[in-house]
Amino acid sequence: MNKEDLMLKDELLLTLLNSSSSFHSGQDLASQLSVSRTAVWKALNELEKDGFLIDRAQSKGYKVARPQDTLHPKWLAYLFKKSKLDIIPYIYKQIDSTNTEAKRMSQNAELQGKNYLLVAEGQTAGRGRYGRSFFSPQSTGLYLTLSVPIKDPNLDAGLITSATAVAVRRAVLDVYGIDLWIKWVNDLYLNNRKVCGILCEGISNMETGLIDRVFIGIGINLMDPKDGIPDELKEIMGCLAPYQEGKDLKRTNFLVRLMEELIPLVSNAGQENFLDEYRKHCLLLDQEVCYAQNGKTIVGKVITINDHGHLILEKKDGDILELGYGEVTFHDTFTFPNER
Repeated sequence: MNKEDLMLKDELLLTLLNSSSSFHSGQDLASQLSVSRTAVWKALNELEKDGFLIDRAQSKGYKVARPQDTLHPKWLAYLFKKSKLDIIPYIYKQIDSTNTEAKRMSQNAELQGKNYLLVAEGQTAGRGRYGRSFFSPQSTGLYLTLSVPIKDPNLDAGLITSATAVAVRRAVLDVYGIDLWIKWVNDLYLNNRKVCGILCEGISNMETGLIDRVFIGIGINLMDPKDGIPDELKEIMGCLAPYQEGKDLKRTNFLVRLMEELIPLVSNAGQENFLDEYRKHCLLLDQEVCYAQNGKTIVGKVITINDHGHLILEKKDGDILELGYGEVTFHDTFTFPNER
């Protein structure tokens, strides 16, 4: 499609969405948009190709019934506005990394002081913590980055990852009816498999030393990849559902619900009481884990998560460690909730 056709399609979609309960005749739409009825008909067909369901009634005209499992920036922007969410959405079929692109976009003067969301159906260079790659197969997961300016100098930025984990868990439970467990600090599990990873990064102000903007990266496996999980990940990676051709993954519903949970939590990290929920659904409490420190592996029992989101670990000799960052792994004695 050329630029003019794309603009017409977007204008037509907004016209239909703004009065989605009413039918519009082809002639009325053509007059409103100053185009021919043939151009309207072609644009409607393109919207259907994008996954929108168009009701066509003889002598009445057209209206949007509901979108199928499609990702469309205009539709997301419309739903965000309905939910009073001030977020600018960007949609990509495939991208190198949503976090990487979100940081590049932070230099855009038009986005200064604004929330923006990048969503991709696939990533070619998805990133996890410590420079690891994040497997991001096409069309069976959601890979997104929410970029938020930090306006409160007292915000406890260390709690943003914990708040994000709680928001993801709430949204998954609400949309899919699946209860996930949280592994400190940035993973979510279904039974004994990881289904979601979180990578939070930030940009600091060189003068104040405070974080100016955060980039909250989330990768979630909604459905098994069409070609299956790679052999090297089969003991680690899980998905919310098995692969099914044409399955409605409710991606748009999930994105809106996630943003409804995430924006308030991130804006009030350290002030809103979400840590009790985090603790309640933490995989590690009262379990033995391993932690690498100075080239040595320390084994200890997880006592609690404190009010800064730090892991409190009791070592074999009785000493107490407070871990604000790093990575813990499961000890041989560890059991998952579905095994207890």
